[in-house]
Amino acid sequence: MKFNKKEIGNRIREAREKKKMRSVAALARTLQQVSNSGLTRQTVQNWEAGKIIPPWDKVEFLAEVFGPEFGEDWIMFGPRRTDQLAGEHPFLSYISLDEQEILNAYRHSNGVGKKSIINTAKALAEANPISPAEIHLLRRKTDAPHQS
Repeated sequence: MKFNKKEIGNRIREAREKKKMRSVAALARTLQQVSNSGLTRQTVQNWEAGKIIPPWDKVEFLAEVFGPEFGEDWIMFGPRRTDQLAGEHPFLSYISLDEQEILNAYRHSNGVGKKSIINTAKALAEANPISPAEIHLLRRKTDAPHQS
């Protein structure tokens, strides 16, 4: 799926304004407190200007700051897609603890590191098939439990 940076930026600006945050700097300060990171005003300004797309972990913090009416799906996909997603099951993935470690390392590495991690993951998958007992459920922290 291709994301439209301008539309995402417009939704971030819209949510900020509806939450009565007058400036990008105010949003950046709030995000710094919530995420305990060195997020800058310039970074948030680039999101709103549609120059860059915020990483998913920052989208989670934006949703936390903006509240439930401006959740992660709304920020990234807009209200129409959010309505479609509401009728679907939450995103669930079944992975092993080794796979979880590999995913976390991949998320935080550069291009060369990513290639190395991919090769390691392939070798691990071929050498050690996962038994069903080793699989556990991983969900984003914002996913609601599935109710059957």
